[in-house]
Amino acid sequence: KQQDAQEFLTALTEQCENLKRLTFFQKKITKTCTNCLKKSEGLENCHELMLTIFESNNNIKSLHERNCSSSRDQFCEPCSPTSNVPHQILESFESVPNIMIVILRRFVPVGNKFIKKQNCVTPSEKITEGLTLKAVSEHDGASKDKGHYTTSLRKNDATWIKISDLTHTPTNTIPRDGYILLYEKIDKGTSDLDLPVNNSTTNFHNQPNLQKKRARCQSPKSPILIPKKTSTNPNIN
Repeated sequence: KQQDAQEFLTALTEQCENLKRLTFFQKKITKTCTNCLKKSEGLENCHELMLTIFESNNNIKSLHERNCSSSRDQFCEPCSPTSNVPHQILESFESVPNIMIVILRRFVPVGNKFIKKQNCVTPSEKITEGLTLKAVSEHDGASKDKGHYTTSLRKNDATWIKISDLTHTPTNTIPRDGYILLYEKIDKGTSDLDLPVNNSTTNFHNQPNLQKKRARCQSPKSPILIPKKTSTNPNIN
């Protein structure tokens, strides 16, 4: 059972091969023993980037930089094979995906509940070279169990389109209560957000059919097998 949008998106990515392909990237993990200074490196396969929120100076790029450095106690075969010693952990992108899903750790366990961290986080235009911000999903509520989700789409001219249920409204308000953020590879082409929108709140069902700028690949169709006609008249062979 998925409790919220992040858990649903994670489950959806696991089930959809296209989403797996579009969101796949690798992180390089470098561990350094603080005792003997031995370094070891490895790669970690990922489909989303989880970031811990700190108390001040929060924007996505700075949060990512702070999350890339941590410490961990573990065995070190050369100098401490039987007991843990502190290691410095550094993370970096080995590759970047076509679509980067960034999840902010807004919900922290307190007893048997998850309480939301209300810190404002500015959505940086870029999180790393080659990825640019496209959308921010916000959660309006105090806990994981209830609330309302809205999404703000970023146009190329840095204005926003806020979507709530069936309506969307152009706005200049920067979404700073983000929970899930989407970044897109810059070389993927012009975004559909370049299409004109009305300046007033609009219902999606009333939108005219607008031609898309980006060509999309159609999913392959399964063959339809039509059985031969059979007569119900017993006198016809």
